[in-house]
Amino acid sequence: MLKILCVGNSFSEDASTYLGEIAKSAGQDVLIGNLVIGGCSLETHLNNLKTDAPQYLYFLNEGNGFVLHENTVLTDALTSEQWDVITLQQASHDSGKPETYEPLPPLLTELQTLCPNAKFYWHMTWAYQGNSTHWAFPRYYANDQAKMYESILSCVQQQILPDSRFTGVIPNGTAVQNARETFGDNLTRDGFHLSLDLGRYIAALTFFTTLTGQALDKVTFLPEGVTEQQAELAKKCVENAIKAPFQITKGN
Repeated sequence: MLKILCVGNSFSEDASTYLGEIAKSAGQDVLIGNLVIGGCSLETHLNNLKTDAPQYLYFLNEGNGFVLHENTVLTDALTSEQWDVITLQQASHDSGKPETYEPLPPLLTELQTLCPNAKFYWHMTWAYQGNSTHWAFPRYYANDQAKMYESILSCVQQQILPDSRFTGVIPNGTAVQNARETFGDNLTRDGFHLSLDLGRYIAALTFFTTLTGQALDKVTFLPEGVTEQQAELAKKCVENAIKAPFQITKGN
C-alpha cells in the first residue's frame, strides 16, 4: 500500500478527491491523507508546525472514502503513519511569487526530521481561469492567465528543482493548461478551484501517474459527469504534462 500525505490547502483537496477511486480502478492500494486550511501558505504551515496549532481539517481515506478529522495538529498527522510520499504546495495566490518561498527550506527540514523515510514531491498548482475574479489575480500582470502560468513555472524551476530533497514535481499546472487547450477555459467552478467533475479528475490523474509511475490506460474510474471520450482526452493532457512539465502541449 502506498501511503500519501498532502500538506496543502483547498487545491490539494481538488487534486486528491478522486485519487482513491482512480488508484483502486488501476489495482493500486493507497492510503491518502490531506491536511487542509483554505488558502494556506508555506509560511502558515511552518508556523503551525512550530506552534502545534490545531488548525487543520484532516481528510483521511483508508480505502472507503474520506473521513474528516477537525482541529488536527500538523505534527500529529505527520507521525500517525509511515508515509511513503508527502506532497507540498504553495498557496495559489503566492504560487508565482518567488519571494514567498523563503519558508520552504526550513519547513522541508522539519518535515524530513519527522518523516525521514518519506519521499517529497512538489505539487505545481494551476493558473486561474481567464475571467477569474480572485482577489489575487491582478497581481499577475493584470489578470493574465498565461503570465500567471509562466510565473508558476519559473518558481518551480528556480525554487524547487535545485533542492535535491524533492523526488519530483506533480505538474498539475501544466496538465490543466494542456486541458484548457483541448476543453476550453472552463475547468474551474469559481475561477480558481477546479470543476467538480473534469477539472478534479485531471488533477487526480496527474497525482496518480506521477506518484505511482503507472500508465493511465489502467485507470477505468470515471467521475459522474465525465464521458469516456473526455476521459481519454484528459489522460492525454496529463501524459503530455508528465513528458513536458514546463511547456504547454497544444492539441491531443
